Amino acid sequence: MKRPSSLKHAIHQQTLLVGRRLTGSNTQRKQHRFRMLAFIKKVYCERQRGPYQITWNDCRHALDQCCHQRGVNGATELFTSLYLFACLRGKQDQWLPFLYGPWCARPKKGSLPACLKKQRTPMAASKNK
Repeated sequence: MKRPSSLKHAIHQQTLLVGRRLTGSNTQRKQHRFRMLAFIKKVYCERQRGPYQITWNDCRHALDQCCHQRGVNGATELFTSLYLFACLRGKQDQWLPFLYGPWCARPKKGSLPACLKKQRTPMAASKNK
């Protein structure tokens, strides 16, 4: 998809990307959408990139800033939302090794981090249907 021409267009692309593919309770879905939307707005304002142009560097930069501003707990919440964003883009295998930090310790080989154990990824939910 091409680079968005405005913030409104970037938000629209994000809405199309997320759609109805998030799983979990209504509250969790709202929180993830809110965090993803704030992330998209921040990246667009800083670097003029839309949801389809975002790289793991943008995610890592946002996590570092969040950790300095809101602490480790806030960064852990953002990490879970960015992991779901990577799943929606189909990039979780490439991005996940670069997103670890003080907010989420590296797990043992072949397993997910502790903060993601209870999360159902959009990909896993669609495979069960």
